[in-house]
Amino acid sequence: MKTANQASELIQRLKAVNEEVKTHFSTCSVEELNWKPDSNRWSIAECLEHLMVINKLYFKSLQKVLDNSPTTFWERIPGLPNLFANLLLKATNPENRRKMKTAPLFEPKQSEFDKSIIDTFLTHNEKLIDLFERLKHRDPSITITSPAASFITMPLGKAMLLLTMHEERHLLQAKEVLEFQKSQ
Repeated sequence: MKTANQASELIQRLKAVNEEVKTHFSTCSVEELNWKPDSNRWSIAECLEHLMVINKLYFKSLQKVLDNSPTTFWERIPGLPNLFANLLLKATNPENRRKMKTAPLFEPKQSEFDKSIIDTFLTHNEKLIDLFERLKHRDPSITITSPAASFITMPLGKAMLLLTMHEERHLLQAKEVLEFQKSQ
């Protein structure tokens, strides 16, 4: 991400995620939202919860940019931020269909949800969109720290892209769960 226009594109992509969530999942029953294809895969609700868990943890790093907080030692190491960002972007790309294990820190906090998970996700995602709006005129090369570990750093623009692609990846996963469920 190099410009406010690119940030605006990411904002539009996040808004599209919200619309897709409404379109595909707002009429689902509690049973459909919590249904899992097998014990090793997430339900629709768990996909949405996972996104909220990880985004909420990133909110702190994004807010530090808005607060003009001082950089950490790891954020100042040349080359390190782009190295981690590029690895994470490759792994998170929705076109990469290889299953990945998430860190325990990012796992859904529960496994049973009621229908309010949809509205909770949409409200949460509006907060992420608001953060992106406030960040879109900031230098995209400012380095932030991942909540996973203090030595994992990435440029702001790539972090925003990462969060957007991550949402798109899990939206696709949730839609696949729904399609599989309906084919049963």
